[in-house]
Amino acid sequence: MRNRAKCKLCNTTIESFHDTDLQFCECKAIGIDGGNSSYKVYANDFAHVVRIDDNDKEVTVKEKLVIAEEVKPLSRDDMLKELDMMCDEIDNLPQHAMQQPVNQYDFYRLCLLVRSILRAK
Repeated sequence: MRNRAKCKLCNTTIESFHDTDLQFCECKAIGIDGGNSSYKVYANDFAHVVRIDDNDKEVTVKEKLVIAEEVKPLSRDDMLKELDMMCDEIDNLPQHAMQQPVNQYDFYRLCLLVRSILRAK
C-alpha cells in the first residue's frame, strides 16, 4: 500500500514517496513520512487523519490507531542522527542533482529538525 493520508480539516490528500519524503497537508495539521518502507504519521490531532489506500478508499479505524501509536518523540541523539543521515544523503547525490534547487518541503523538513534539536533538553 502506498503511504497516503487525507486531512479532514483542509481535505488535502498527501503522499510520501521515499524514506525521507516528509509531506504536510495544506493547513499543516497532518504529515506523513517514510515512503513505503516506514509509514510515519504526524498530527496535531489524530482525529483529523484519514489513511487512504491505493484505490482512494479510507483505511479502517483499527489501522489508524496502530499508526497513531507508532509516533514517538525522538531523543536529541536520534534527531542528530537524522540530521547526519540527511547530510550523508546530500553528500551521495550525483553532481547534477547538487546543482538543483531545494524544494520547500526539503527546507521545511530541515527547519523542523533543527528546531526540534535546539528545543530538546
